[in-house]
Amino acid sequence: MLKELTEELYGAIEVSTSKVRFMIMAGDGEVVWSRFLKQGTVRGPSGNGRQRPSRWLRRIARLVANAQADGMPLERLAAIGVTCTTPTLVPVDQRNTALNDEAVLWCDTAVCGQPNARCSNVGLRKMAAFAKSDAHLFRNCHHVADATGYVISQLTGSLVSTRAALLQKFAWLGGGQFDTEGLDELPSGLVNAMLQKIPPNVANTGQLVGTVSPLGSERTGIPSGTPIVACGYDSISALPGGGICEPSTALLASLGTSVAFYLCPHPQVESIGQWATGRGLLPGNHYIASGGFEAGMQSIDLIHRVVRLACQVAGDRELEEVAKAGEARFDHHCIALPFGGVPLRAPLAGRCFQTHVMVNAVVPTPEHLLIAMRRGIACYLRYSIEDLRSHGVGVERVHLVGGGTKSPSFCKLVADCCQVPVVRFDASAASVGTAILAEGSLRGQLRMNQRIRQLTTTRTIFSPTERIGFYDEVYQGFHGQLERQMDFVERTSA
Repeated sequence: MLKELTEELYGAIEVSTSKVRFMIMAGDGEVVWSRFLKQGTVRGPSGNGRQRPSRWLRRIARLVANAQADGMPLERLAAIGVTCTTPTLVPVDQRNTALNDEAVLWCDTAVCGQPNARCSNVGLRKMAAFAKSDAHLFRNCHHVADATGYVISQLTGSLVSTRAALLQKFAWLGGGQFDTEGLDELPSGLVNAMLQKIPPNVANTGQLVGTVSPLGSERTGIPSGTPIVACGYDSISALPGGGICEPSTALLASLGTSVAFYLCPHPQVESIGQWATGRGLLPGNHYIASGGFEAGMQSIDLIHRVVRLACQVAGDRELEEVAKAGEARFDHHCIALPFGGVPLRAPLAGRCFQTHVMVNAVVPTPEHLLIAMRRGIACYLRYSIEDLRSHGVGVERVHLVGGGTKSPSFCKLVADCCQVPVVRFDASAASVGTAILAEGSLRGQLRMNQRIRQLTTTRTIFSPTERIGFYDEVYQGFHGQLERQMDFVERTSA
């Protein structure tokens, strides 16, 4: 039976690689309605991963209709936050209509520049790859919007760029300035054209950017006049949804198609080794540090086709039992570097290939690969924690969000391997954080911080209590493989 809802409500729209979610949170912080619809990604003519923006809107409309059918009083929505995966590129015309109904999720950026020192230019490199593969679309579009800005434009009629995406993915330096390091080999005319196509109106995370227009209401079913809040992109929204809002000793690990690490370091420092640090990603203007590794065509193929969502196990009970049994049976030599040849961010930078050592098997089985990849992700998280500690930044617990949290055995593996408690949030953390940011836009940061602190008190905690010595051996094997790979990369790139 539905809870009687008499107070104001806060909504969240999340468009991710694999789903569209609509969530409603009550004024007391309880999530009272949440549903998602799956979506797929197809390969375009040039091999790019693509989706249809019109289908995002149709899924949003279906979810809103479902919420209304379930008795949700949508007229009580005080604000709705919007967050999407980034950098997803949507070429739009002057009316903010997606040209050819195309959105580019991923593409091969290897031939379009190199990562800059802060690894913050993947959006620019992806735009260059898009301009190369779809020259006609690029030439004829008025702007190249990020997914969050595009969805907001379809709701409100106004196109924005989000500050978080610009800082983290488009090498934005503020004002009209961008860091073009790594793009030296691209024609200067192309670089200038790219920068001119980025929407100039910038919205901070948690900023009210408009209200649902009559046309936006017709498209989605959301009541006209509902306030809309820009919430950056999904990994940033997952910070408040994962219980992090202020300087602390918690590290957020987002385990989905990409693997991303975020922390609000305590003490606050401007520089941490190779970690990218910056302000302005969240309300409060604290320094946020980030790292991890990007998804790409190789790793997506590896994870989806071979490893069957290695880090996620996707709530599949049968596969969860396979993972638990394999973890207990395979010795410490069953370990893999989980990168698949995609770009690494902090605490490493560059490219590193996936390698593995298997247990008494000439041809590795999917079960071997599943265990090896899960261990590899957990070990890379430990590697990152140790790197932070070497720079004086303590990490005393890990907050897990994303699809990987659906596997309890994987949460336990991370705790045992990293030797710190793991607080499990869930796959909807980005939506929860988006709803909290929407509330904060109206009720202030103090209320928002209180809401975020409440989240941690109701979560499952996995403690590192088993096989510590064994996972020390696993980690040493991982560390040795990583060093050999980095030496190889350094020699071949010299």
